[in-house]
Amino acid sequence: MQAPSYLARRQQVTTYFDQTAAHAWQALTSDAPVNRIVAAIKAKSKNYDVRLGGVIANRSKDTDQIDKYNAVVGLQTMGHFQDLDVIRRSRLQKSTLFELEPTPEVLGVQAEYLRVAETLWRGVEPMEASPMRDRDIFELLGFD
Repeated sequence: MQAPSYLARRQQVTTYFDQTAAHAWQALTSDAPVNRIVAAIKAKSKNYDVRLGGVIANRSKDTDQIDKYNAVVGLQTMGHFQDLDVIRRSRLQKSTLFELEPTPEVLGVQAEYLRVAETLWRGVEPMEASPMRDRDIFELLGFD
């Protein structure tokens, strides 16, 4: 089979991105909730014993945007794992943080994991959250 010409391939790529952009715009301007985790847990909680216990910020330097979102939807941050190279390295090595050499950085992350696990084990009050629409989240967080 012969490779498509440059013009044919450019048309394929253009069509693909035009369709992707149209789909993204439709999702952005729809009334469907963007926080699909919140929506999914709400739906599951009707038939199963699952509840929202809080948000765990993973590999983020700051939580200001998460805090804004939480304030609107009714959640709280229960854990925060900084954007540390040791977390990235553990994933690249396909090992848990508990399998790494116990450096001060590793011990700090391990302590946060154990704190979150203990909090969940003791039990937390379920949180009622209301999913937001995509465009509302973009406006809240200042994205154009």
